[in-house]
Amino acid sequence: MAERYELPVAVDFNCMDLIDHRSPSYVGSLGYGRSPIMADALREADVVIGIGSPLGDIVTDSWALLPVQGHTAKLLTVLPDSDCLGAMHPKALRIIADMRGFASALQTLKPSAPLRWSDRTRALREAGERFRQPPNLGGDIDLNVIFEHLQQSLPDDAIGTWGLATTPDGLGATCASTVTHRNWRHATDRWATAFRRPSPRPWRIHGVKWFRWLAMAAS
Repeated sequence: MAERYELPVAVDFNCMDLIDHRSPSYVGSLGYGRSPIMADALREADVVIGIGSPLGDIVTDSWALLPVQGHTAKLLTVLPDSDCLGAMHPKALRIIADMRGFASALQTLKPSAPLRWSDRTRALREAGERFRQPPNLGGDIDLNVIFEHLQQSLPDDAIGTWGLATTPDGLGATCASTVTHRNWRHATDRWATAFRRPSPRPWRIHGVKWFRWLAMAAS
């Protein structure tokens, strides 16, 4: 639907697998590591639709980009819960629905008039692509060069994971980001670097999800 209407689509920084980054509608991520252009786009938008997002503090830079009071944009959120944590905008129109049902309801929609925002979507898309180009950091080991080589060399169904942590209660946590490998930001300010082709399986991870298990250390 977003492509039919040539709408710009941004995702939460930890849900980067929710849209194919090769889509002409994909313009970037919001939250940690977002580009200044994405901040301006959200701040200047006249309509913001949060599908599965309450438009909370992370994606809005603690609501600085989309103030709880005094914002000029028309806001709409689509969430399965009427009392979702982070839903702070009192004037937002709230649709209570699950994401699959909402997406299904949009399948038959088609534009009935010329789209006035097409040029803006293309400009945001191009700016996002430029932002994701890895700079050359130099030095003996340049991770940007390494990841760029992986991007060019690995097949589309390559799988990568990152992150490992332990907690005081003895439980460990591993974090897997499911971003298609061609979509990496590559810059050192974004650690969420992993790749895989989206899976149709019901347990498919959306963005960054934590799996915990009992971690035991033996001397």
